[in-house]
Amino acid sequence: MRSPFDTRRRWNRPVVIALALSLAGCNSEVLFHGAKLTDGGATMSVASLMPSCSCMTISAKQQTGDVVVISRRHGIETGRFLLRPGEPRRFRFDWAGSTNADVYHMSAYSPVNGAPGQQLTPIDDYVEFQEDLVDVPCASQSCPFGLLNMNQAYAEQLGQAGTENYAVGSSFIHGGKAIVLNTPAGTCGCVMLSNTSRTAIELRSSLHGRNGGKLTFPAGATLGIGFDFAGDNPDDVYLLEATPVGAQRSVREDESGKVAGALSASIADFVTMYGQFDGLSCPLDARAPNAAVAVTVNGTTSMCPFGDLRMYERAAQAQAAADDGTPPAAATVAKKDRP
Repeated sequence: MRSPFDTRRRWNRPVVIALALSLAGCNSEVLFHGAKLTDGGATMSVASLMPSCSCMTISAKQQTGDVVVISRRHGIETGRFLLRPGEPRRFRFDWAGSTNADVYHMSAYSPVNGAPGQQLTPIDDYVEFQEDLVDVPCASQSCPFGLLNMNQAYAEQLGQAGTENYAVGSSFIHGGKAIVLNTPAGTCGCVMLSNTSRTAIELRSSLHGRNGGKLTFPAGATLGIGFDFAGDNPDDVYLLEATPVGAQRSVREDESGKVAGALSASIADFVTMYGQFDGLSCPLDARAPNAAVAVTVNGTTSMCPFGDLRMYERAAQAQAAADDGTPPAAATVAKKDRP
């Protein structure tokens, strides 16, 4: 595929790929897709050609050291990660929306104690963008969405179509309204969150609309949260939502524990996801008070407790069946797993 980047010039005249799409009647709009520098070079804006996704590889330039990359859509942060020289990151992104206002913006910052500090501009002085963009299916795992979570339009399309088929991993969905947690069948996962706001929030978990648990998340705090695979089917996933502590919620529960209504806040307004892991071993007894999912990175092990959010439904069922000597029920629909 021909790159949208003009590497002969220093990003001041990037090649912008555009597609003319026929809209209602005789009206038409030229929709941007590809990658280009915007805001005077401060940000890199990207969007794929609907309905496919695009795959991009970036790395921190050797002379600049570590860089924090943050992605946003409509000014709302969708994700971030730490970029190190010599350690390229490969990720995919979707089309962001149906108009030219719907794009993802990537910005670079100097890391200060693990948090973003001063913005680094122009971004291409600090981040190396490899030349080729590759078209990939949005459901493919060969090039993950990763921690930047530039999958908002794809996730919204799946929801609107009534096809709940979430990618493996943890990601913001529905414009940052919630975080979906998904791990392959028979495994557990961990998501690491930071409350980057100045407001304490209440996290609430749910599975198919049923309330799971809740937890107060103080302002400025970080938290590792464990979860299991929720079920064997593709739509068996946990959702995390949030509301400011003390704010009036529009949530109520009926006698069966079903949640009616929705939380009034978008979790992306308060929370940053700085780590996600799936396909991990589950603890021997998820029902134990201190049960947690172990995550080992570079020889260091961290624990992600299930805690008061109680996202351990299937792990607990499996343990109860083992205690009773009853084999677990077989899945009645195609088993959830990596594509």
